[in-house]
Amino acid sequence: MSVDYAAIAKAALNGGIHRPTEWMSPEPVRIWPDIRRHIAEHIRNQPRTLQTEIGPSELGTQCLHHLAQRLMGRKPIEQDIKWLPFIGTSVHAQFERMFGDETEFETETRVDVGEIWPGRMVSGSIDLWSARHKATIDWKIVGKSTLDSVRRDGPSQQYRIQASLYGIGMTNRLKGAVERSCIYYLPRNAQSIDDGYIYETGFDPQPGLWALNRARLMLCLLDTLRTGYGSETVDDWIDCLPRDPQHCFTCSDTAKNWHPTDDELIRGLDYQSALKQRTDAAYERLPDLARTMLTIPPENYQPTNPTIKGE
Repeated sequence: MSVDYAAIAKAALNGGIHRPTEWMSPEPVRIWPDIRRHIAEHIRNQPRTLQTEIGPSELGTQCLHHLAQRLMGRKPIEQDIKWLPFIGTSVHAQFERMFGDETEFETETRVDVGEIWPGRMVSGSIDLWSARHKATIDWKIVGKSTLDSVRRDGPSQQYRIQASLYGIGMTNRLKGAVERSCIYYLPRNAQSIDDGYIYETGFDPQPGLWALNRARLMLCLLDTLRTGYGSETVDDWIDCLPRDPQHCFTCSDTAKNWHPTDDELIRGLDYQSALKQRTDAAYERLPDLARTMLTIPPENYQPTNPTIKGE
């Protein structure tokens, strides 16, 4: 028996074939809010999220405002759950299990990188230590824009200094033996791990030592202001320090999640205008000495290559 497909198609166009209603059609969402709340609480209560002391990953920041806030023990108010960092944390956990039983490797190695104030040690965890290669390895799980950036400009100052500090920490632990610093940028959105960016270099302690000294300098300045003028002047001074939304996630998130006050709304101010007005007001309140101190801490590491006498 032959099938008249043309007749069936014609009947379909004319509405002659019954079309069933959509099956398993969506209904009002009832369960997801509870699931989301559980996920959010888990993310917010992870050890990395709860950490208040500054770590090696922040000491090299180019954002002096963020550095001062973190040295004061302040953490930014979380506007929402940090989903992308959680993806990175989850991949880190998988790698920790993957390499944990290998004798050549050591995962989540806890190290002390240096003291920035009497009794205040900066410590951190190295993602992976390769004993055979004498190398510290740091995983970065990143999106396309970050991969494009590191291919163009290389790793940021913050991450290079973090790698240097990890090398210092491992040197302190082993009394030497560190030769390589590795930062592996792995793709968050690509199909292949080979779409990442692999950065390896010889271990250089100088960037890390610079960052430790800068932190000590910043703490001395903050202590001088607090002792001489009080905590309100400290807050005004920090508000006047340069921000770096291009490299600082905190500054970038603050700008994205900014909500104007009623007064700012009435005056039609955007974030940058409102921030400038607040900063200008803080600067006007600063004593002359505090204004001078704003120019002291450096933002960028400048490597030096001293000439050896006799060469």
